[in-house]
Amino acid sequence: MNKPLFAAACLSALAFGIHVFIGGPGIHEPLLASNASDLVRAVGSVIWHAVSSHLLLNALALLYAARNPSAAKPLAILVAFQYLGFVALFIGYGLARFGSVAVLPQWTGFLVMSVLALWGIGKRQPALQAGAA
Repeated sequence: MNKPLFAAACLSALAFGIHVFIGGPGIHEPLLASNASDLVRAVGSVIWHAVSSHLLLNALALLYAARNPSAAKPLAILVAFQYLGFVALFIGYGLARFGSVAVLPQWTGFLVMSVLALWGIGKRQPALQAGAA
């Protein structure tokens, strides 16, 4: 098993859990309770749940990549660049809206997952032993 890709998969699954169980009450529920229009709240919910599915599907993709060397490079690159996009958004909005990257620290987790995924594509897999399944 490719350990950096497995670690990235585990972190992506953890990010999914944090997003749903901590971010839901902290971000999504206040959005739903706000005075925003029904359209804005509906779009916010769609985006919220899209991010949830994105985190979970990427965790599964990274896990598959960790166990299947032939799939590792394309899947890891795809996930890493998606997560680097998140890094850019969190840093950009943190700086633009708050003048600091510390207010929206989520970028750090996405950066770590990206680095692990890219590191994982450079790792050689040990050859299977004769007779190993």
